[in-house]
Amino acid sequence: MPRTMTVTLLDEGDKYVSINVKHIPQGGTCRMDKDATIGRVGPGTIAGTTRVRYAAAQVRSGGCPFMTTSDLSDADYTAAPAAFVHMKDDAWKKVDEIKKDPREK
Repeated sequence: MPRTMTVTLLDEGDKYVSINVKHIPQGGTCRMDKDATIGRVGPGTIAGTTRVRYAAAQVRSGGCPFMTTSDLSDADYTAAPAAFVHMKDDAWKKVDEIKKDPREK
């Protein structure tokens, strides 16, 4: 996730957040945290959206249940992989710097 946002659950049936045993019905809202792991499921129900599955365990109250689906705007979905690639590139730069002279780090 490129940023923390409130999303609407699209799963059929009931979902529970394990950290605080909160019930969230279909159509209810929850919080997806920044940098959470999501995966693309397909196109969203509304034009300009992408259906994603939240694949992160929630460790704080108010978050989304594990493996729930919701729709994100195409702009938010596109920003998510771009943010990941940017973080990955930064990490490789740091690794290369350490390889050059590990005694200084």
